[in-house]
Amino acid sequence: MISRYITPAQWDAMSQEAIAHVPPSEVPLFLGMVMYETQPAVIDTIVAKMPAEVQGSIRDVAARAYAARARELYGTATPPRATG
Repeated sequence: MISRYITPAQWDAMSQEAIAHVPPSEVPLFLGMVMYETQPAVIDTIVAKMPAEVQGSIRDVAARAYAARARELYGTATPPRATG
């Protein structure tokens, strides 16, 4: 639905605004949540805009951060997806 009503430029601007309010220590969790719910191509775009020194490891770090939080909240690292 996003691609139908929001241009890539608008999505990029909204994404930049949202991440600007996330404390750096929470970026892995934030990205992990997004990774859990969205298409790999979206994550590719997000990671490509990150500093080169984190691009190689951020997906693993983010996945572990989300899994840990999901276990705390839901008792499982793989709760039902909102998109599925």
